[in-house]
Amino acid sequence: MLSYRPFQIQQDFEDDVATFPQLTVSKTEIRRIGRELQSKLPDDASMMDRHAEVFRIAYGWRNAHFFPMRMMRRELCRISKTVCEDVLTAGRLKRMNSIRMKLRSSSTKFERMQDLGGCRAILNTPASVQSVVEKYRSGNSRHELSREADYITHPRASGYRSHHFVMRYRAKNEAEAQFDGLQIELQVRTINQHAWATAVEAIGLITGFDLKHENGDQRWVQFFDAMSADIAEEEGYPVVERWSNRSYRREAIKSLASDLNVSRQLEQCAHAVHALQHRVGEKSRYYTMRFDPLTKTVSIRGYIAADSGAKSAALQETQFRTMDSVLVDVDRADSLRRAYPNYFLDVGLFNRHITRIVKGYDPVYLYEYTRA
Repeated sequence: MLSYRPFQIQQDFEDDVATFPQLTVSKTEIRRIGRELQSKLPDDASMMDRHAEVFRIAYGWRNAHFFPMRMMRRELCRISKTVCEDVLTAGRLKRMNSIRMKLRSSSTKFERMQDLGGCRAILNTPASVQSVVEKYRSGNSRHELSREADYITHPRASGYRSHHFVMRYRAKNEAEAQFDGLQIELQVRTINQHAWATAVEAIGLITGFDLKHENGDQRWVQFFDAMSADIAEEEGYPVVERWSNRSYRREAIKSLASDLNVSRQLEQCAHAVHALQHRVGEKSRYYTMRFDPLTKTVSIRGYIAADSGAKSAALQETQFRTMDSVLVDVDRADSLRRAYPNYFLDVGLFNRHITRIVKGYDPVYLYEYTRA
């Protein structure tokens, strides 16, 4: 079972809509800006003012999803806790660099992007995940279910597994009307699926490979794909045909782990990161995290007000373009490492699974969480 303590949602206040970034741009502006974000903006000095306007509107549109994201995360936490007390939820705004990459690599339009704000719930077991999924299917949310994708039963080519819902925000009063219909993506996954995704992103941070989209050294892509299948089998989920032969799969994992020196790289991750906390107090409710791949440092800053957090996050993304910056919403600062362990290169649970395979005995239960 997970070793971290259950937390209480802060319920002694009502989130004031006015303290969140407001929706101040039109859909027409957003469509036009989306086309410019998709292109390579010229470096002509005479265009700098125009560039500033493009990003002002782009950040404004993204940040307008903060309030719906916050409300949907609180609801996700409430629904999940009826299933499993030991649940961790978090929310984050999509990084501008990721937004631009998605616009360039797909037919997605900026104004229709469904994951500008995202929430995740991390649960102990597959049964708990399925229970939360059924609650959303049964209409337990006050928001509108727009789309559903079962990447657990039908994983992506990379091996990524999680259950996704795209929800449309339903305003409950006039003050919230501006956010009505904005889309937020929910991800529901097991702790082991989360550990796998964490390891993919951590290795991506230190190697520079975009392994989430199968780019980079294909040995890493194959290794993580095989590991995803192995975890799926242990959790009782369907295994993709290419890895259905257990002996073949585990021999491939051993061979790739040796070739890539995986365990050593993952072990080094655990000792590589220094965390610097700036102005993180008990009253902080929102946090920016910035990972510097050169110094292996993660800088954390806390904010009481959502709007100031959003403005600071946009400024950091602009000033530190070579770094990985994100604005997140969690209930407590000590939940940051558990919700986003990739920023801390924390891959302990995933590495334990590899060790068990390489040493030749099968894990029975993979549900212990190795970091408090």
